[in-house]
Amino acid sequence: MRIFAIVCLITFSTLCHAEDVYVVTGTWQDYAQRDGNGFYLDILKDVYLVPYYNLKIEHVPFKQSLLMLASGKADIALAVYKGDLPEKYLNKYYLIDDAVDVAVSKELAGKWHGLGTLENKRVAALIGYAFDTAIEVPIDYSEKPDLLGMMKMLRMGRIDALLDYRAELSLLWDKAGLGDNFTIIKGVIHKKVYFAFAENRGDLKKYFDKKILRLINSGRLNELGQKYGIDESVLP
Repeated sequence: MRIFAIVCLITFSTLCHAEDVYVVTGTWQDYAQRDGNGFYLDILKDVYLVPYYNLKIEHVPFKQSLLMLASGKADIALAVYKGDLPEKYLNKYYLIDDAVDVAVSKELAGKWHGLGTLENKRVAALIGYAFDTAIEVPIDYSEKPDLLGMMKMLRMGRIDALLDYRAELSLLWDKAGLGDNFTIIKGVIHKKVYFAFAENRGDLKKYFDKKILRLINSGRLNELGQKYGIDESVLP
C-alpha cells in the first residue's frame, strides 16, 4: 500500500511539472481538427508525450499563427511552407508533400493543362494561404475568410477557380450547391510542409527532429497517414 502511494505521488508530481507547449494551427479536416484529431496533431502527440509535455492547442487563421510564432506568443506553428518564414524556424525533415486542389467548372476543367490554365482568371483562396506565390502566370487573386462563401461565388460565376483541399471542399459541396456542373482537380500545387518553432524554443525543435526521424524510419508516420487516408507516396 505504501509503495502504491509513493508511485501515485511520483506520477502526480510528474504531471504537475509537465512542460506546457503552446501550439497554433489552422483548422483542416484530417490534419488539424477542432476535436483534437488529425495527422498533424497526432504527430505532436507521438513526439511530445504525456506526462512530460502538455500540448495547449489554439486554432487561429494561418497568417495569425505565423505572427504569433514570430512574436513569441506560441512555441510551435503547424503546416508551414518554406518561404512562409525564414528556414531557421523550420524543423529539419518535411512531414508531407502537400497537394493543393482546385474547384472549377467542368467547362474549365475540360480545358485544363496545368496552372497556366488560370492565366487572367479570377482565383480565390482562404486568407493567409498565399497560393498565388506558386502560380507563375498572371491571375486576379483574392483571399477571403469564408470557404462556403467562396464556393457559392464559384457557383454564381463571380470567381473562376477556388484553391483549397478536396476534403474541405467535399464537406461543403452540396451545401454550396455546386452539384455536377463543377469538379475538383487534385494536386495542382505541391509544397512540402514543416512545423515551425519559436526562436527561443530550440530545445523543442531539436527534440522534434530527433523524434520525427524515428517516426519516419519506423514506419509510424505512414501509420498515422493511413489513419486519415493520406497516401504514403506524399510522406517522407
